[in-house]
Amino acid sequence: KANFPLSPFLLAIVLGPILESNFMQSLMMSKSDLTVFLTRPISVFFLFMSVIILLVPLFRNLMNRKKVS
Repeated sequence: KANFPLSPFLLAIVLGPILESNFMQSLMMSKSDLTVFLTRPISVFFLFMSVIILLVPLFRNLMNRKKVS
């Protein structure tokens, strides 16, 4: 009814528990220190790209609102 693709939901259902257990394992190994995710350049790159992917639609929406006004 909402016209959402099914594949992202299936990926989330399959990969979600694996991601969560690996995340918890890495936090336990680092004694709950979140900076462990910022020590390697590749992890910083992926975190940066994730933030960009989340923020780009917000900025586009704001720009479109300004153009309409």
